[in-house]
Amino acid sequence: MKTIIETQHFTLEETLNDFLTSKLTELKQYNPDIISGLAYLEIDKTENINNKICKIKLETPEGFLSIKKQ
Repeated sequence: MKTIIETQHFTLEETLNDFLTSKLTELKQYNPDIISGLAYLEIDKTENINNKICKIKLETPEGFLSIKKQ
């Protein structure tokens, strides 16, 4: 499975990169038809403690699956 991790407003450390890659790869056990996974991480510039945003987009032959969590 092809894995892409993008970040905005911060630098991705290798440990977080490895963690996300392993978690995205684990999703293949639930749907073996997953072609690729995109993780988009962002830190909003507000002073709020809930300023971290994660968007996951999975590509399958049937289409795309996506989720956003703040």
